[in-house]
Amino acid sequence: MPRLEPTRALKALLLCMACLGVLASARAQLPEGIRHVTTVEGVDEYRLANGLRILLAADNARPVVTVNLVYLVGSRHEGAGEAGMAHLLEHLVFKGTSSTPDPKAQFAQRGMQWNGTTSYDRTNYYATFNAEGDNLDWYLGWLADSMVNASIARRDLDSEMTVVRNEFERAAVRADVALYQGVLAAAFQWHPYGRAVIGTQSDIENVSIARLQNFYKHYYQPDNAALVVAGKIDRDAVLGRIAAVFGTLPAPTRTLEPPYTREPVQQGERHVTLRRTGASPLIAVAYHAVPGGSRDSAALAVLRQVLTAAPGGRLHQALVQAGLASSVFDWTQTTREPGFVYLGALLADSAEFDTAQKAMTDALESMAPAAEEEVARAKTLIVNAINRRLLDAHGVAMSLTDAIAAGDWRLGFAMRDWIGEVTPADVDRLARAILVQSNRTSGRFIPTAQAVRAPVHQVADLDTLLKDYRGRPPAVDADTFAMTNAEIDARTQASILPGGMKLAILPRATKGERVNGTLRLRWGSVETLRGRRADGLLLPSMMLKGTAQRSRTELNNLLSDMDSSMAVSAIAPAGGSLVGLAIDFNVPRKNLERMLELLADVVRTPAFPTDEFEQARRAYVAQVLAGQNDPATHADSALARHTMRYEKDDPRSAWTAQETHQAAREATVERMQDFYREFAGAAHAELAMVGPLDAAVAAEQLRTLFDAWRSPHAFTRIPRPYQDVPAINVVLDMPGKTNAAYAAILPIALEETDADTPALFTAIQLLGGRAGTRLWNRLREKEGLSYGVNASLRVGTRDRNGRISITGTFAPQNRERFEAALRDELDKVLADGYTALEVDFAKSAILRVRRQSITEERTVAAMLADNLFWGRTMTWREQRDKDYAALTPEQVNAALKKYLDPARMSEAIAGDFAGQ
Repeated sequence: MPRLEPTRALKALLLCMACLGVLASARAQLPEGIRHVTTVEGVDEYRLANGLRILLAADNARPVVTVNLVYLVGSRHEGAGEAGMAHLLEHLVFKGTSSTPDPKAQFAQRGMQWNGTTSYDRTNYYATFNAEGDNLDWYLGWLADSMVNASIARRDLDSEMTVVRNEFERAAVRADVALYQGVLAAAFQWHPYGRAVIGTQSDIENVSIARLQNFYKHYYQPDNAALVVAGKIDRDAVLGRIAAVFGTLPAPTRTLEPPYTREPVQQGERHVTLRRTGASPLIAVAYHAVPGGSRDSAALAVLRQVLTAAPGGRLHQALVQAGLASSVFDWTQTTREPGFVYLGALLADSAEFDTAQKAMTDALESMAPAAEEEVARAKTLIVNAINRRLLDAHGVAMSLTDAIAAGDWRLGFAMRDWIGEVTPADVDRLARAILVQSNRTSGRFIPTAQAVRAPVHQVADLDTLLKDYRGRPPAVDADTFAMTNAEIDARTQASILPGGMKLAILPRATKGERVNGTLRLRWGSVETLRGRRADGLLLPSMMLKGTAQRSRTELNNLLSDMDSSMAVSAIAPAGGSLVGLAIDFNVPRKNLERMLELLADVVRTPAFPTDEFEQARRAYVAQVLAGQNDPATHADSALARHTMRYEKDDPRSAWTAQETHQAAREATVERMQDFYREFAGAAHAELAMVGPLDAAVAAEQLRTLFDAWRSPHAFTRIPRPYQDVPAINVVLDMPGKTNAAYAAILPIALEETDADTPALFTAIQLLGGRAGTRLWNRLREKEGLSYGVNASLRVGTRDRNGRISITGTFAPQNRERFEAALRDELDKVLADGYTALEVDFAKSAILRVRRQSITEERTVAAMLADNLFWGRTMTWREQRDKDYAALTPEQVNAALKKYLDPARMSEAIAGDFAGQ
């Protein structure tokens, strides 16, 4: 080091002492028993004396908090006879404790979005909720209570058993899930990664309560958990609360022995064939790969993108563009120990298995060296996606889950940097190491084979690897106004451009300076769209396949270069024809002008390439066939055809899967081009944007881009009047489907603005759909007959046409019990009504959800576009909030009895009933 002059040396020493004093003062303010460990990109790690890791990420952009508690226990930690125990325990923890016997009812009352998930290396419990009131304090208290005081009782196991079995059966009926599990079971002959996380039926059904309790007491302890709190928080207050509720938990006396089973190097290719009922043939392949904590996992992420990206990915070119498959996919997961890469394809109807499988393995195991351009593009796509997740508190909290499970939460940030350093040589080296014949396990699903060894991979020394890692400076919070209905109304600038486009712009500072927008194109009338449904069938999937100026690859590259996204979806009545398109986009403010130019290019000059059309057709047909073999889709489709009584050529008619399949096969690119030229235009469009933009500048650019674009056919909103149809009861027998579906529809004459709508919506919310509701409590919690049962209300806008829907799943052998319990619960609620406490809980939950929904810019943009179309403002939404707040139990019960008539419900059930 250079020699300092005496005066400078003294100043440096004093500055150093001052810094140490500040640091010591800050640490002295921490609650007793908590120490600071490290900080990376605004995320602070603390540690309790009992071993609990605490991660805090303050983000004041939205008044929302996400809490995520991760236990380092998953299916990898299960022993013989315990397959599925970690997942089963996840269910039982939600059964509550002695002090909180029904936590799910509390979640519903507080408007929380909650869940628990189980994977190979971890189990996590999370919730997202408003930062107001005592939500955070209560949820932290519940997590601490459930860590050591969950009842895990025999009665809970018995009641939850059929629910878990129903979930198991729902997965078992899916051919793609069964093939995935079969391939991994063959690939991992010794390691637990070869077992399905959900377990095996025999272990699930026969596990003893004593083993579950021991498993819980052994792993659900502070030293085996990490607590993430992200969002609008007071750091000191949160640390104090955590110290109060978690710090009092004693450090466990047991020792955690790490699992020691390792999978030997595979010494030859393996193959799995699955034969069962189904629609679309599948092929898949798995290779043993690196652990999630290895730097090579970054090269693996880039390699997967190079292989599967559309349209330039190696597998996409070898299979989809060659006409052998309708799509390719990648189901690889991050794992703590050496894991796997899993790739597959949904085959085209005419493809031969041997030809497609050879094309796949050739593309993988004889892969040409990776080019600089494709590696750079893959890295940009992955890093952009990571960066977008890290802009949002919920994204930070959830993205750390698998990083924690892989060994260290800092991997969630370091992986982004490692990916940025990957070279084509790294990709080629890893591909040559793992994509080899002896390391391959292939599989195929059929409806009605030189010894090269993969290297041994070791778990990375993450303490050494991440010792000096500090990441990047955290993003600065945006200074934003409160998102309320009144504020949105006051600040929204609405106008109509000379060409007819309706425009709504809400200037707002956002984190990351990003703009969210949505363009709604609307066209046609009942008469002009009659008989044209097949012509527009594939339009949504074709709009981003290229323009007159740009190929699909060039369009995708431009979006990536702008760090932006664009998505196209259909505007269509339920089960009916396409009556417009919704184009949603997200873009940094600095690239907004380029995005609007690209938006105009996409909608005004789509190219509709013939080769892309054929690929889109194959994918659409495969999707239709898959739905045709799903019991829930089958039941819903039968009721849609019964309750929507229109001629086949009417744009409001509901088609069968066979009719849709036939229309897709008969569709041509020429007919689609003619359809778009006839109907698409901006004269009847709405465009809404929310973000840091200049409304006047944007309006002037939009006028230049869209004013001259008119469609030959005028737009007239298609009415959907109420239709009174007789009740029917349909049984659809589907051999081999061991998970059955129930659906019911009750048409009602009700419109969105009717006075009864808030009361009936509240009544139906209390009936089913969330924890604590009547059907949920009866069919899932009390009798364990269904994994999920839901009741919903949909009403018309400007049409007095609504419907009450009830759906659920169950095992076919439980059909009579399911139907009897459902009907009995409907009779009880109609006879007794809801209590004042239930109505208050429902109103509180509904209003919390409504308030939270307007804190997200993307959602607000959609609301503003709806307002433009229907000619209203957020004042309408504000009045509805007041209507909900003013509801009385008498109003809610009166609305329920007025509209819910079980005798008028049309019902359909689908499943394997003949086999029972």
